[in-house]
Amino acid sequence: MNNIFKSIMMTLVLALVPFMGISAKKKTVQQSDRQYWCSLAYKMAQPVLENMAKGELQKNMQTEFSPSFDNRNKKVLYMECFGRLIDEYRVNSACRKVEEWYVGDGWYADGPVFAFDYYSSYVFHPMYLETLQAMVDAKVNSRLDYQKYYDRELKRCQKYSIILERFISPEGTFPAFGRSIPYRMATMQPLALMAWYQTLPKNLSNGQVRAALTKVLHRMRI
Repeated sequence: MNNIFKSIMMTLVLALVPFMGISAKKKTVQQSDRQYWCSLAYKMAQPVLENMAKGELQKNMQTEFSPSFDNRNKKVLYMECFGRLIDEYRVNSACRKVEEWYVGDGWYADGPVFAFDYYSSYVFHPMYLETLQAMVDAKVNSRLDYQKYYDRELKRCQKYSIILERFISPEGTFPAFGRSIPYRMATMQPLALMAWYQTLPKNLSNGQVRAALTKVLHRMRI
């Protein structure tokens, strides 16, 4: 397991070496969009992967909890740093439930009653789409037609991405509403995912989305 983490870290380091020197001289050399994004990815991934490789994630990962925290098992957050193991039954049950909660125009309800918030961004589109993609890639033989589900979810995510892009102002701001707005860094996940997959809807260009998301990142990380 340690070798896996070390390999991932080495890949990140080799990929980012050309940019790290420039980052150190940021007072005199302006980073390109690519260099800026790579530096952020490294800052987020390096502490998790390095500490997991050493078996010290729980020891070194400092946590804070709201006074209104509902007393769930706090160790779950360490799993969320790296991902969760899945099995077919739970995947199929989750897919069926997600389909029940789709309300139209790219929006999902986080339960039987719709609430106007960004949970379609935080959870539904990115996790649902990537789960379906993983099942398609693994050629899992199941009662669910994962390719059909994936194609349908992709169209929903594209429609939702158009809405997200239109939310972004020229200053890099976007409307703050609904529950869990402190998760705001995840608000634009579906839009970024569509750009990464190269499946943006026809009326959004790669440059348009990159410029908008970069503006948002600069705005929130000043």
